[in-house]
Amino acid sequence: MHPQLIYISVCRCAQLTNGVDLIQLISAFTSSWKQQPYSRTMTALPDDTTVPLHQVAGHFHGKGKYKLGMLKHKDGSILKPVIQEDIRGQREKSFYTKVFDTFCSDPVVLQLQSFLPKYRGCWVTQFNSTKVEYMCLEDITDAFNKPCILDLKIGPRTFDPEAKPQKIKIETEKYPAGEVIGFRILGMRVFQSDRQEYLVLDRNFGKQQTPDTIPQALKMFLNIPDRPKPWVLLCFFLHKLHSIRSWFLHQRHFVFYSSSLLLVYEGNTTKRIGCERTMNSNLSCEQNKGSFGSKSTSEDNDSVTEYCSVCCLSSNICESLLHDSTMSFICDVRMIDFAHVFTSHEKDANYLVGLDSLITYLFNIQNSLLHDMQ
Repeated sequence: MHPQLIYISVCRCAQLTNGVDLIQLISAFTSSWKQQPYSRTMTALPDDTTVPLHQVAGHFHGKGKYKLGMLKHKDGSILKPVIQEDIRGQREKSFYTKVFDTFCSDPVVLQLQSFLPKYRGCWVTQFNSTKVEYMCLEDITDAFNKPCILDLKIGPRTFDPEAKPQKIKIETEKYPAGEVIGFRILGMRVFQSDRQEYLVLDRNFGKQQTPDTIPQALKMFLNIPDRPKPWVLLCFFLHKLHSIRSWFLHQRHFVFYSSSLLLVYEGNTTKRIGCERTMNSNLSCEQNKGSFGSKSTSEDNDSVTEYCSVCCLSSNICESLLHDSTMSFICDVRMIDFAHVFTSHEKDANYLVGLDSLITYLFNIQNSLLHDMQ
């Protein structure tokens, strides 16, 4: 096992769950321990590649039917295999090629580029005497020293229009709670600053979640209450998710099934403090008690503080955060996994259901945090 991987103790579980079924979470952690994917580092690798250190979900190298999974090239690109016998890889490659076409002038597609990892073309190599093609993608985690990662499959429906009855049955029965929640946790990786170790949870943990436990699972990813100023992260995440939502509301190009969102933030306290230095001088909780939660009126001039409807913060604090160039070093949100993307002239209602649900959960967490600061 990688020396930086750790599973939190029963006592730590009790501290974090705050009423959530402890047995359920312990069971999920035990399952994750048994199925830890990092033993795959012993599998032979193609030349010039390594195993991605921060992969939390998806196909792992050396696993599955084809034994091919994500790798990292020496140039820093994430490599995702395009298996010739599998239409899904070809479909995803076609999607990336279309979105990042040099001659593309469609403003809707051009806007979509900013929500995706950059596509760098394909790379072909020999592996086990067989020619293998990989898509080369930007590694979102490269901008972070200790990236904390959450991989979420978005949408209550996870089977595509070409799925056969057996596939539909499997997907429907895989995670019934997904019909209510609208998304599913595929994996998370959270850096524990006090221990200098990672908490890593996989899809088995995600399958254990219910509408009642999802808020606590999201708080676990955000490292609440150990992380100072979690509302800073939530401000960025909520605005980024609203930008993606705005795109989905007016786009009529694609429908996304079994696609994911990757949420990332900096878990290294030292680096994070360096990035947040300018924020700390302006965003003191003591100095801004009237800037959180609900509208307030100044006793001096009866002026009303305006609040952002997206993140609950006062408008001046929200704008300060969103215009701070250091925020890109603190957190990021990207859409990933496009093996089940189809062209369409209809609104992608399925994706919007999942996205709206995620936004609502995070908004409620933010609202609760700010209310407690009053």
